[in-house]
Amino acid sequence: YTRFRPTYYFLRLLETAIWGPRPLYWHALRIVILMVAAGLCVLLVSRVLGWIAAGALSAYMLSFPYLVDTAVRLGAGEVYALAGLPIFIWGMVNALKPGTPQGKRAILPGLAILIGSLLCIGSKENFVLLIFPLAYLAYVSLRNRNLVLFGAAAGGIIFAVYVATAVLLGMSHTGADVYANSVSISVRAGKILHAVQSGVNQVTLLTLVALMVLIACAWMANRLVRSKLKSAVLTEFWLLVLCFFYLSQLF
Repeated sequence: YTRFRPTYYFLRLLETAIWGPRPLYWHALRIVILMVAAGLCVLLVSRVLGWIAAGALSAYMLSFPYLVDTAVRLGAGEVYALAGLPIFIWGMVNALKPGTPQGKRAILPGLAILIGSLLCIGSKENFVLLIFPLAYLAYVSLRNRNLVLFGAAAGGIIFAVYVATAVLLGMSHTGADVYANSVSISVRAGKILHAVQSGVNQVTLLTLVALMVLIACAWMANRLVRSKLKSAVLTEFWLLVLCFFYLSQLF
């Protein structure tokens, strides 16, 4: 089968067994998930922008229309990823911060990373891309001989490979994804080209490209200032990462 979401299947059946035919409890849990996601977002962003700006940004994020399809509908698998992704990010931020936690102090970030990975990757196949930050964490933790964080990263990587293998096996038999779209390279590349040429997506990409050009100019203008140079390089890198993730989802 070309869709494989083991965490979603398990949690869906678990909720059915617990809540039964009582919509109130189903919706209440999704409100709690939304509150946890927004709260963790504020907590993470406030470290950089402060509480007021973090609250404003989170309030703005809560206005996004896709939340109607994820936090309101009872059958959407994305709702579990809505909780899992900020949990995963929180774990990564605390695992990779200066003075990496060791021993017992590494257990909570490690659990957050592992649980977040299972929730995201097992609820939505797109999140197999989390294998990249997980691989980086595995490298860093192995170098620091942090077995707790390495175990969490390894667990997430193994699960990502498990899900990806199942989906690839399904598509290799059908030659198409779950929506009956061809998985050939030429068709997928055509989808990217079409998206780039379309209105809204073109604006998105052009905005990122414009930002990268501006940063490159600022980099050249301040090439003698080491701190500004480092900041420009890092910003350029993350903008390229955003472009990669954006195009990968289309592919």
